Amino acid sequence: LVALFLGVLLPMGILYLLQMLKTKIDTHEELEAATKLPVLAEISASNSDKSIRNLRTNLLLNLQPNQKTMLIASQNNGDGKTFISQHLVDSLKVIGKDAVYVSADYRKAAKPGVHASDILASADFAAHIHAAQANNDYVIIDTPALGEYNDALQVAQFADATLYVAKAGKTKKSDIESLNVETRLPHPMLILNN
Repeated sequence: LVALFLGVLLPMGILYLLQMLKTKIDTHEELEAATKLPVLAEISASNSDKSIRNLRTNLLLNLQPNQKTMLIASQNNGDGKTFISQHLVDSLKVIGKDAVYVSADYRKAAKPGVHASDILASADFAAHIHAAQANNDYVIIDTPALGEYNDALQVAQFADATLYVAKAGKTKKSDIESLNVETRLPHPMLILNN
């Protein structure tokens, strides 16, 4: 009996303890367990077309009629915001929607002496967004990483909803849990990017 106990329950206890100490999101189930926010889709690199169509369908089912401008945000660079943003726009166009991609990640392209946050706070940027909103069914705004800059929060004033990208094996559970109380991002919904 002692050998059975040690052979079965001890490894299970160790696995449970390791799971409790794990700090990053790896699976759809772990993402759902970390939040009460809707998880719209899981983007799979091996089947990205089907994944993007699934995202589009679930997004349209979750949006209210007045929610037309989406902020694409994540905690870190390299989480897949740009890929998802551009492919979501293309997918919306396939079903006859007028959709436009707006890059608000000026950190990579800013000239020396020009501050990206100044560009995003400018009247020109606001006019650009308002024109995009007036001429399209959907506006998808790609933002810099939340963990490094406040630019996404500055751009959030133009958005009706937020699609937060969690990167499997990279995004921390604590970052997802903080979204439950974050009030500066409008109507957050989640995407798991594998």
